[in-house]
Amino acid sequence: MAVIEVADEILQKLIYEEIDGKPVYYRGYMNVLMGLAQPEEIMGTSKGQSTLVSLIVRFLTRHLDETAYDLLFNELGLHLKKGSNFSADIAIYRAESGEEYDVFNDRYADTPPLVVIEVDMKADMMGFASPVDYYLNKTRQLLDWGTERVVWINTQSQTFMGNDLKPISWEEPIDILPGVVLRIPDLLKRQPKA
Repeated sequence: MAVIEVADEILQKLIYEEIDGKPVYYRGYMNVLMGLAQPEEIMGTSKGQSTLVSLIVRFLTRHLDETAYDLLFNELGLHLKKGSNFSADIAIYRAESGEEYDVFNDRYADTPPLVVIEVDMKADMMGFASPVDYYLNKTRQLLDWGTERVVWINTQSQTFMGNDLKPISWEEPIDILPGVVLRIPDLLKRQPKA
């Protein structure tokens, strides 16, 4: 196999999302291409991100009416249109949305979730003028597709952003759905210290 074919195959594996036909790579993909890291080293979720996603999922499981909502997570693939494929750390669907539990389905979800929650995104920002451009583009496309609420949570800055992308301290309540309000500090208090 030619070197170019191998490099192209590796590059294909390093695509995190696709926006309007343009690949968005995992942060750190250049280190893989230069032989400084393996793909698995940059594609995995950090312990911190995984912990926070788990805490949020537990909270939502307790507070969502399971007859009205379906909760999907674990980097759910979202197919908005040809050339636009996103991932979602957590997606909340109305139960009647048509996204059924189907463990044998290996395709991306093609109906918009009601809410998308992202924790510490893993996209490389080199193709964007600034990180805000990435957040704005993904948020707009999700809202145009039919998603009603997008929540971005950042553990480094301890902030969250909603549809307006205005950073707010995560000490403040996060409205997920009517009557479902999440507070990150409350979730973290329940975490045993190592």
